[in-house]
Amino acid sequence: MGKLDEKMSNIDNSAFSLYYVAPQSSESGLLPLFFAMVGDEQCAPTYRVYRENADISVLIYVLSGEGSLESEGITRPLRAGDVMVLPQGGTYCYETSRQYPWRILWFNMTGELFPFWLRQYGFLSFPVLPDAGKTVLESFWQGVELCRSGLPHYQIQDQLSEIVYHILLSLWRRQAPSQPIGAAQQLRTLIDDLISADSAAPFSMEEAARVLNISQRQLERLFQQEFHLTPYRYFQQQKLLLARQYLRNTRLSIKEISSRLGFCDPYYFSNFFKKEEGISPKKYRSPV
Repeated sequence: MGKLDEKMSNIDNSAFSLYYVAPQSSESGLLPLFFAMVGDEQCAPTYRVYRENADISVLIYVLSGEGSLESEGITRPLRAGDVMVLPQGGTYCYETSRQYPWRILWFNMTGELFPFWLRQYGFLSFPVLPDAGKTVLESFWQGVELCRSGLPHYQIQDQLSEIVYHILLSLWRRQAPSQPIGAAQQLRTLIDDLISADSAAPFSMEEAARVLNISQRQLERLFQQEFHLTPYRYFQQQKLLLARQYLRNTRLSIKEISSRLGFCDPYYFSNFFKKEEGISPKKYRSPV
């Protein structure tokens, strides 16, 4: 690994496939998550990237090959199947092995939302996430296919945001401890999985109790005892979290957001949001 004070990137001989390059727009500096480029790269043996106070965030999946990342005085290996998460503002250097060069998929983005997600999931101290798994790889390729789709720029931006969110959620679940968990934790995971798979899907305590093979009353009691709120209230809070992300980070209409979150109509959604946040969805989206 070269010294970090050598401010250089040697990537000129790599073979690029750029699937998406965002058009020049004044909105890029305003959005909490804005994708600048999405690419697929067969790295040259001399591939090396150094950034000081990086002006972009980077999400990388290593398809093949070997290499390493140096950040905060620590060097970490990166092999096939690993994911690298690097937030805006960091200083780091990553480079491929000369003998076994990487092939990587990558998303370059700006805005505070990606670093916020990394803080929320505890990834700021773990920039290399090993053995990411099939689900994460499929999500990366889903992003690539989206960029090839020919959809309008704003739709690509919106859907890439959802894909990256689900990548981080999948990584967090994969890295979580594998020891047996109690019924309350299992129910929370079931609710998270339900919303992740289909944010419009309804929640049924009766069905959850059947799946977990426990009485509904006992399951509700255990959940409230551990998390200090009812399962349905937790379900509502997760919907509210998604609603805030959609309002601040996409150009979806309030009607479209309402439909995505499974509300019967936008008026009911607006009333729910205002009751919870003390402000209408429209005002939340465009604060004065």
